Amino acid sequence: MGVFGEIMLSLKYKKKDNYIVVYFEFPLDIRTSPVIERRLETLLNQYEGFSFIFNFSQVAYINSAGLGVIILTAKKLEKKGKVLRIANLNNAVKKVIKILDAQSIIDIYENEEEAINSLIN
Repeated sequence: MGVFGEIMLSLKYKKKDNYIVVYFEFPLDIRTSPVIERRLETLLNQYEGFSFIFNFSQVAYINSAGLGVIILTAKKLEKKGKVLRIANLNNAVKKVIKILDAQSIIDIYENEEEAINSLIN
């Protein structure tokens, strides 16, 4: 826990050509979403003009708060003419996205390589 009880989360990422791959290593829920949203905002400002790929291979769980952060990020990128791709979702995360009817808003790919190829081609 950080100052004022805020959880300390860092986002690992790598910069390639014209996109950033962000590796999430924790659940996206009501507890983590506010911190993640601020970290993503910093990355979006730092790498303006880049598209983003979120690699969820280590994400065991997501709820509506986490999904809200993803949708908000996708909308911000869309306004800048860039895109967000999501890759490596487990079945539980896919189910939440389907239940909340967000699959039409989020571009989902089986793995990071497919997501990268969608940006290149």
